[in-house]
Amino acid sequence: MSEKVKVFESDAMIVYEDGKILLRKVPTWYPQYAHAKSFQESPPKFGIHAFLDKKKHKKEIEYLEKMVADAMVKGKKWSNVPNKNRCILDGAEIDNVTEDDDLHDVYRLKFSATKDFAPAVRNAENKVLNRRIPEEMAEIEDSQQSGRICSILTKLYGWDNPTFKNAGVIMNLLAIRLSNSFTDKQFGSLGGDSGSEIDDDDWGDDFDEDDDF
Repeated sequence: MSEKVKVFESDAMIVYEDGKILLRKVPTWYPQYAHAKSFQESPPKFGIHAFLDKKKHKKEIEYLEKMVADAMVKGKKWSNVPNKNRCILDGAEIDNVTEDDDLHDVYRLKFSATKDFAPAVRNAENKVLNRRIPEEMAEIEDSQQSGRICSILTKLYGWDNPTFKNAGVIMNLLAIRLSNSFTDKQFGSLGGDSGSEIDDDDWGDDFDEDDDF
């Protein structure tokens, strides 16, 4: 199995030569990775939000924003994408967010996947949970708690809808690795937790092209 080539690496993020991006131990919100759901008559999707601190993760944010801009369909500009369609957004630009809100100090990342491509889920013991086994599917459902710290594997996809004259970029939700800890930020805090933690250095060959990842 060949080694994955890294083109960017920091404590919070790895970018691989094949375009995959690994966000490591980031706070999350609005988890919806157990079952695909519809919102306002949209097609069913899996999804989750994650956050990067503006000061602590400045270089990661800058790298991601460039990647997203480059992923736009040819002839389309990221600067023209409205906030509601942005997969990465300055928290200060979210509606009704004030300077006193925790969201003001972060960038919001929005990941999604269609109902036909459920994301792989690993628990805090680093076990891939099988959706076809009832007990493991129940573990996925029970783990879906807002404010949990997770590692997320994603890949960008530029889209264009000529009918509605809009375009954008999707952060595909490929896989999630759960942590047994929770963010202390008020937008997702559920308090502390206990349990085993794993070394989240990187996922190595776990997401080989032949794997579920």
